[in-house]
Amino acid sequence: MLTAEPQSELAQLKKLAVSLERPLPGMLESDRSIARATVLRERARVAALQGLSSESAQAISQLEKLATASRDLVVEACYESARGYQLAAQNDLQNAAEGLAADPHSPLTLQQLVIAQEKLGNAAAAEATRTRLKYQRAPTVEWFLVTHPNTRQPTNKATKVGSAAN
Repeated sequence: MLTAEPQSELAQLKKLAVSLERPLPGMLESDRSIARATVLRERARVAALQGLSSESAQAISQLEKLATASRDLVVEACYESARGYQLAAQNDLQNAAEGLAADPHSPLTLQQLVIAQEKLGNAAAAEATRTRLKYQRAPTVEWFLVTHPNTRQPTNKATKVGSAAN
């Protein structure tokens, strides 16, 4: 997530997703499913923000299969938010906001939700999401990227992500 450019990030995420496809010694199946779902959501996010719709769709398809097989709510939230990123890239903001709202524990997803809510003209919802994001603290790369907006993160030319945490 901190790589210098999106193509490199996508390549690394693909490798990580492949490595998580098979059981890993010492890792619970439920933990592996969640890790795999998170990686696939990030692949969909980066691809959608870069306008790579087929790459995004491929990751979402894999996530849909994983969500159906696992019935894990965290995995399902990753699937819904990945769809939200893709819908936002297609400018289907109402449906994007619904998908993004399904993953309230992901700072990057909340950041994108703020953007969708603002574009929909829903200032009150955007402010509520911004407040939630402001008080969401976690020792994760996602949280770092949201709280340090000058750190490079993939954006498409039409949507500058910026800092929704302020």
